[in-house]
Amino acid sequence: MPSRHIKNLIERRDEGICWHCGTDQTTIHHRKNRGMGGQKSSISDLPSNLLTICPEFNGAMESDVNAYRLATEMGWKLRNGEMPYNIPVYRYDDTWWIIDDHGSKFQLEQKGLF
Repeated sequence: MPSRHIKNLIERRDEGICWHCGTDQTTIHHRKNRGMGGQKSSISDLPSNLLTICPEFNGAMESDVNAYRLATEMGWKLRNGEMPYNIPVYRYDDTWWIIDDHGSKFQLEQKGLF
């Protein structure tokens, strides 16, 4: 699990809201599963690999194939080999972002940029 410092950084960056639906009821979600990089992976708990997601959708990504497909299309979930800092992330308000490992996010001008 991420350290308290990293959790606070993610909460601030994401404004405490779910990237999927905008609710303020969230949990910290790993975009790249720990099993894909190993729990000891240097990527696992980096800010670019972490998002705030509502618990309902967090569970759905793991149990529903359609939710998983949506999550990979929107950058909330990563496929094996994808690096978190290279994959844009969709936010519920119809915007796309790049998130870095310093606790910042940068909005993309257009959806078609990547």
